[in-house]
Amino acid sequence: MVSQCEYSIKNQEYKLDNGEFVNVENNYFLNVNGLSSIEEMKSSTTYCDAIAEILGMVFKMETKNEHFIHVFQGFDFTKKYIDETRKDEIAECFKLLGISPAEKVFWQKYGELNGLSLNVDASDFYSQLPEFNEQEVKKVDFSNWHNKESVDFIKKVLDKLETTDQKNELLRIVDLSAWHKNRFNSIKEKFMGRFVHKLWSVLNEEANNDKRKLFFPIQDDYSNMEYDNKWGHEQKEDKDYLSSLNQKVKEIFYRKGIFVENISLENELAEEHGNLYSDLIQSIQDEKDLEDGRWLLYFEGNRETVEVLKRHLEKNDNSNSTIETAESTESEIDGEFVESDIIIETKKNYKNNCNNSQSGSKTHKTKAERRNAKLGEEAEKKVDRYLRQLAQEDERYKYGEWVSKRDDSAGYDFTYLVEEQRRLLEVKASNNNSFIISDNEYSVAKDNKDIYDIAIVEGNKVTIYKSFFKGKPHMKPKNFEVSFDLK
Repeated sequence: MVSQCEYSIKNQEYKLDNGEFVNVENNYFLNVNGLSSIEEMKSSTTYCDAIAEILGMVFKMETKNEHFIHVFQGFDFTKKYIDETRKDEIAECFKLLGISPAEKVFWQKYGELNGLSLNVDASDFYSQLPEFNEQEVKKVDFSNWHNKESVDFIKKVLDKLETTDQKNELLRIVDLSAWHKNRFNSIKEKFMGRFVHKLWSVLNEEANNDKRKLFFPIQDDYSNMEYDNKWGHEQKEDKDYLSSLNQKVKEIFYRKGIFVENISLENELAEEHGNLYSDLIQSIQDEKDLEDGRWLLYFEGNRETVEVLKRHLEKNDNSNSTIETAESTESEIDGEFVESDIIIETKKNYKNNCNNSQSGSKTHKTKAERRNAKLGEEAEKKVDRYLRQLAQEDERYKYGEWVSKRDDSAGYDFTYLVEEQRRLLEVKASNNNSFIISDNEYSVAKDNKDIYDIAIVEGNKVTIYKSFFKGKPHMKPKNFEVSFDLK
């Protein structure tokens, strides 16, 4: 991976652009200028395609293989699939390749502490360890120790060492941080309901509206709470994670000016607290319209205030032009495909939204923006159903993934396959021959013109325009980003 690369072919000079690679005597140089991490590469279609193409060349495959993209983007999923379908081949690979470098270090240390002379490069290495089950050992992650099999294994190994000093010496090369993080998050999720009840009880007892306004922000703090990597190689029980969780909850309360002497979530009830004024505000969507006043619905004595807020919202509704949203139904979706050359003739005035906010930033949304978001969600649900219907009815098509559900910064909403070719699909709800596309979406589209499709959703009809941006639709900026210095 290089930040810049120049090369020549027959005395002609060339320079690699971002995402491009060149093969020089089976050494591949990939330009990754501007990227800061492998995770960032995984979220880029351009780099995933490049990696897949390189792997296809390495393994001498005639076409880019879809599995290579999955290997790069989602290793855990691919590993599970391969483990289940390629057991014999995997066993043969282990014989040919031997064990990983991390596992070699582990066994060398184990042999040293036990006075064993282990040949870690032997093809039949596991025959030197009759006390361990080879299939169980192969489930161990010697690099990250993140799964239950790894933790159970290290416990079994420690039992075979005689002294505390030996055990501590072995644990120095075992970092259980990933396992601690997984267990902490699991305990945190398990006790979420009890935390909400404890929070509600404290705020209800204080009867302080300034504090009650924090009912939802504090829940967000709890959800965003992270394990602080303080244990490393130490082994811990569930009670230790719970103790750490209780301490962190106490710290959250303290930072918000709420002082609670003892926090023991394990002793709290998992009692649910709902909207006390459902006769006035019925749905979660209506609740969200209240924005900062949503907390009022969860405490008694606020009926009059809620009535005033409701009248205010209704007044705003009547004064603004409304956007009708078709409710999601399970009815069959009508759909069709249109080739890109038709788009030039029929699609006009596409607006390019250059104001591309950062994913995950907390910005205020107007009622119209929230409704547009809801409209977009409904459109994606319809496209999801249509793609699944299509895959069942026509063997040329295969359903891929609803990408935007897990990553709304990918620049597209779905992947699907047409005659084994992977394609990207962006969904747009439109009723006036125009839609808004973000700067990020347009950037991904330009990099993938041949496989970037647009799904237009009108009512219950889905129209997919293939290779949309090869047709060069007319675009004009809707917003401009202005930078300036204050003097």
